[in-house]
Amino acid sequence: PSPPPSPPPSQMFSKKLSPLNSEELEPLSPSHKRHKNSKKPTHLSSSTSFFKEPDKSNTTIQPDVKKEKEGVIADIPIATVIPTSQNWETIEWFRRPNAGVSPTMFTVVLCFKKWDVESTGGKEILTWNGVIELYWDDFRLNGYPVDRGVPEDIWRPKTIGNTGFDLGVAEKGLQVPKFAKTSQQDSTHNNGKKEGVSDGSLKMHVPVKLGGGGFNMSELLKRFRSFPYDSVRIDLICQFHNPHKNGDSPPYLKLNFDRPNLKNRLNDGIYQHVDWTATRHANDYALKQFSYAIGTNPTPLWGNPAASLPGLLLSLQIARTPNFYVSKGMTPLYLVSFFGLLTYSIEPADLPSRISLVSALFFTVYAIQWVTIERLPRLPFSTVLDGVAQSVVSALILIAVGTCVSFRMGRPKGGCSGECGDDFDTEKAEVYDRIFAVVVMLYVGGYSFLYHVIYKSKQNENEHGWIRPWVAGRAMSNKWFGPIEAYRLVTDEEFEDRTNKKFMGEGERVEKNDEW
Repeated sequence: PSPPPSPPPSQMFSKKLSPLNSEELEPLSPSHKRHKNSKKPTHLSSSTSFFKEPDKSNTTIQPDVKKEKEGVIADIPIATVIPTSQNWETIEWFRRPNAGVSPTMFTVVLCFKKWDVESTGGKEILTWNGVIELYWDDFRLNGYPVDRGVPEDIWRPKTIGNTGFDLGVAEKGLQVPKFAKTSQQDSTHNNGKKEGVSDGSLKMHVPVKLGGGGFNMSELLKRFRSFPYDSVRIDLICQFHNPHKNGDSPPYLKLNFDRPNLKNRLNDGIYQHVDWTATRHANDYALKQFSYAIGTNPTPLWGNPAASLPGLLLSLQIARTPNFYVSKGMTPLYLVSFFGLLTYSIEPADLPSRISLVSALFFTVYAIQWVTIERLPRLPFSTVLDGVAQSVVSALILIAVGTCVSFRMGRPKGGCSGECGDDFDTEKAEVYDRIFAVVVMLYVGGYSFLYHVIYKSKQNENEHGWIRPWVAGRAMSNKWFGPIEAYRLVTDEEFEDRTNKKFMGEGERVEKNDEW
């Protein structure tokens, strides 16, 4: 039942009171009687629907001090009951907590689960699966009963991935966060039984992958110029937007990597940046580094001011392991050129034996290439491996030409009908042998190996390979967002042996963002 209406203030008391004689207060209505020794007002009965009887668990008593007016009433404490439990149905959950006051802080953990490279129909398809773990606080959920479940319209960031980066239902705004931490306390409405309540912390684990069945690395043609020393850097970005900007002002969100690490993982770092459960090798490739950074827009973007849109920048830096192609292709080819130089150990006058050896080695070059032809990419240009084969063929041609020149310069002017015998100028022929041998060695060792294999491969790797920095990427996302706090996790052989496919910790901080 509703409480009886209160009389007007002018009729509340039977006579005027002095400030120090408040005990003479006598209510006009018996239902509003106040006893001398009472510690709480009895007119707030348990039958009142709006106010409940004061309880330390869910109410506070707050004095309402009246100012003295015309000497009628002065400093009479009137108890006011303020419920501390909220009316959960009236909260506008879709609004950002602290909207217009301060940005919402998000702690990020990256779970690197699995990656692979599959060769199908002449294409190399990269697949990657992982999870982006997000943790934040919403003070409005403090004390919220867990059995009610997280409100469906609770505010959470809108995540947007770049082209080919699939964020699942989170990108559509359909993924609802979960309670991160809960505790048990006495229920105020369920006969005092224990109930689970939230402390306001939330978490949302966003599954991520390369969409469309994976990323076709064969489309990046320029990197193949250094085959089999080719590599690639796949840049990805997850943008964080505020889905409800009305009544709010930037910056809306801020990211950090400050989630404390587990006690048994402190050797890997104080904070949980990366939770690694993957292998380092996949098919012909090895993951050189996993780079990650907190980024933002350096210039105004899509109506948002500069440095107001946070982004999570990720890079998979992958390089081909060239061991197969080096041992089965390049090494045998260079050995062919070495054995070709041994031609000059045969007497210059024995031209048929020299030509026979060079001819055999010439056909050996193409036989060696046949061993690796099924694993070679079909490209419209020559690669490093093709260049090695071409240089060895050129070296054999130089050796054959040098052999013929030596023979012609050493034989008598009139020629030889058979063997030249003592008339053949061996000393003069050997001079030309030495000249051509030096030319061949300079060509194979200097141009083919040092310049074409070492220098050109390194140059192509810096421009189009895994060493390329983020700012040198040609995608629009590389220009729209830049790193402000960057790290790299080096995944070399020592890392794999030390972690045994399980790592939870930090990468190495990169001080210069333009070099990340």
